[in-house]
Amino acid sequence: MHDALMNFLLRAPMGLVQMALDGSIERINSMAEYLLLPWAPRGRQNNLFVALTESAPQLRALVAAFEPGEGMVCESLRVAGGDAPTGAALFLYVSIYKENPGTLIATLSDGVFDPTLLPQAARRRSLGNELRQALAANQLFVQYQPVVGLGQGGTALDRGAGVEALVRWNHRLLGAVSPLEFIGVAEECGLSGALGDFVLTTACRQFAQWQKELGVRAPRSIAVNASRGQILETRFVDSVGDVLHSYKMSPDQLQVEVNESLTVQDTGVQERLRELRALGVIVALDNFGGGHSSLTGLHLLPVDVLKIHRSFISQSVSNAHFRLLIEVTVRIAKSLRLGVAAEGIETEPQLAMARQLGCAQGQGFFFSEAISSSNIVQWLTLAC
Repeated sequence: MHDALMNFLLRAPMGLVQMALDGSIERINSMAEYLLLPWAPRGRQNNLFVALTESAPQLRALVAAFEPGEGMVCESLRVAGGDAPTGAALFLYVSIYKENPGTLIATLSDGVFDPTLLPQAARRRSLGNELRQALAANQLFVQYQPVVGLGQGGTALDRGAGVEALVRWNHRLLGAVSPLEFIGVAEECGLSGALGDFVLTTACRQFAQWQKELGVRAPRSIAVNASRGQILETRFVDSVGDVLHSYKMSPDQLQVEVNESLTVQDTGVQERLRELRALGVIVALDNFGGGHSSLTGLHLLPVDVLKIHRSFISQSVSNAHFRLLIEVTVRIAKSLRLGVAAEGIETEPQLAMARQLGCAQGQGFFFSEAISSSNIVQWLTLAC
């Protein structure tokens, strides 16, 4: 089994089980063992079908009747029973996915039934299953939001400073699914690495194409977001290097953005970011000010750029407190030789304030929303 999936099986917050087609358990994480205990009080956890033979005898038949080489066998089955805690009804939610050629991955969750959470849990399970299939079928796509050089002292805006790559999913039934939702689902389902690899490869391929077609008018850098699951994968830094080599990109043309709270709290993530910087890649601290910000500890973080949270920018025009916070942040960042970008610029007064306070770059709907690669070309050719 792939190392990343094995690590996920061991650490996942829900219960995951890898098993053979006859239900024999090959790998199981501790949460899955815990969830199965009420249904297998005598320790019958060598075979999932046997453990659930009294409460869900149909599982074995469902797998046997499933003909495709891979796909969703059982999207969501609620199994009642077990030794319920006092005052609570105990349920086990089971979903089974078949991988080619013959491995089953079962998800076990929601040991105590709370009817108010059922619709949300069911949606997330369904999205996780369909996201796996969407990745395999190349149904996701990437859009690009311009990053603009703000200039100082009345100088013109620099439209070619860069772009940020943002993944999108247009679900066949649900329509546009918010990245805030499906990226979280990807983390839970062990798909963050595959999702991140897709965005990185797609974005760098497109960047190389712009360089070839547009020359000096092309964006000078491209930014991609990285999740904790992706960053901590064993080959993450090597994979970034491989992609850069494949598309003949200089490492400093790529900016990897990580969430502020993630970087501040996780020493493992910090170590990987140091490896990225050693490679020459630019590392940006995203959403600075929206979480566990500490200006006093900023010098300890392995980052090159601060991206100030949109909530600071949106209130900078009307609130002197937020203007002061931005001003202090910019001063400290410059003393540490860090770049500063303003996120979420939506109005001309916000743009003027960001420039006045010393932000070198900015992005937001005032310039452009995330758009297709072809529309980026058109946007770049507009007069400043």
